[in-house]
Amino acid sequence: MPEKNLVTWSIMISGYAKNSRFDKAVEVFQVLQSEGVRANETVMVSVISSCAHLGALELGEKAHEYVERNNLDVNLILGTALVDMYARCGCIEKAIRVFEGLPERDTLSWTSLIAGLALHGYAEMALKYFEEMVNTGLTPRDITFTAILSACSHGGLVEKGKLAEAEKFVLNMPIEPNAPIWGALLGACRIHKNVEIAERAGKVLIQLLPEHSGYYVLLSNIYARTNKWESAENMRNMMKLKELRNHPVIV
Repeated sequence: MPEKNLVTWSIMISGYAKNSRFDKAVEVFQVLQSEGVRANETVMVSVISSCAHLGALELGEKAHEYVERNNLDVNLILGTALVDMYARCGCIEKAIRVFEGLPERDTLSWTSLIAGLALHGYAEMALKYFEEMVNTGLTPRDITFTAILSACSHGGLVEKGKLAEAEKFVLNMPIEPNAPIWGALLGACRIHKNVEIAERAGKVLIQLLPEHSGYYVLLSNIYARTNKWESAENMRNMMKLKELRNHPVIV
């Protein structure tokens, strides 16, 4: 191909990004610049998303500068990509600044900010934005709920006496709670040694994923930490009966 136009560059960059070749997507964008081709908003979404997955804050900032320097339209899609990049990279101040400047916000843009805040330990701030999101009438995604539960648990906001509220929160979700959501609740029970709620969450998880040994192990460990040795042994026996191997679970 003797000559490449913007469409060709865009296909190459988005193709690399969609196939998780984020380093190549950024590399091709750098070549595009060196050849004097002006990228558009679609290209920059792929580039900035690639920087987010790489955790490459400096490259992401340069991509943002390129957007501003070339007066590109920071629409909802491009703006959300910027929020996600800054949030993932832990640059929370810039993530919030871009988010607050968006002309409109959808579920994905809210979730990008909330998940980033939760990931980096800003539990109270994540909860604040989550409440604002709900007040707008938007329906949170499952990943939003999971991030909130995990952040509140590890941030100490879900204290032992408030786990019942967390369980009620899960049960009253506008969507059907999935395994990661119940897993986040089970993880909070492990931290705060709440066997009663752990049993209910564990039962649901085992029904959802009966062949996933990690939840059996986690529930067994909760029993052991609270000196319920017979219940812990029962969990181990269930694993043996189902011939499950001991695989770790992340909550």
